[in-house]
Parts: sequence; structure tokens; C-alpha cells
Amino acid sequence: MMQLFTGVPIHPLTLSVELFRLCTEICPPQATNSVIHHYSSQFEPVRQALLELQKLILDKLKKEEKLCIFINLYRVLLIHMNIDYPDITREEFFQHNGYCIGGQNYTLFDIEHGVPYIRF
Repeated sequence: MMQLFTGVPIHPLTLSVELFRLCTEICPPQATNSVIHHYSSQFEPVRQALLELQKLILDKLKKEEKLCIFINLYRVLLIHMNIDYPDITREEFFQHNGYCIGGQNYTLFDIEHGVPYIRF
């Protein structure tokens, strides 16, 4: 497992890929929504790594890199919300929960409906 807190800045794309990889290691893709919350205690390393998202600087990245980052983080956020909040409504799930990425707040709705159309 890659250590994400080494004190050395990590490239945003690498961070997003590693977060998704770590999520799928903890919670296998074949896990159903009815059992996914059982992985909550194992999810702590991901929760800690997510704090790094606030520090990301995306300005100097290529459009393709940014898009890849947001696709990975969308998938991470889907897994995260299913693990930590299995009983919230669909609206809450998509519109009221998200991550602070580079100082900006993004929900699943923002990423799904806004990010592909943003001029990076």
C-alpha cells in the first residue's frame, strides 16, 4: 500500500488514483449496498488521505488530468458515502455531501453535472 502522508507533496492525479485503488482494496467492487457499510472501520486510511484533497493545486494541470482526477474522486465519493451514510436519501447523497478539492467544495451532483462542462 502506498503511504500517502510522507510529508512530500503528491501529484493530484496520483492521489486520486491511489484513493480509488485504496477504496477498492477495502471495499471490493462486487460488494452490494446492503453490506457496504460493514467496511466502515477499515475505511479510516481513506478518510485521512481525503484531507489531502483540500491542499491540491489544480491550476497547472492539463484538462485531461483534471477530468481524470474528478472521475476518480467521483468514484471514491460514491464508495465513501455508501460506507459512511448508507441510509441517507438520494438527494442528500448527491447534493449535500462532497469533498473540498483545492479549496472548492464539490458534491457528486457538481462533479457529475458540472465538471465535464467546466472550462479548465
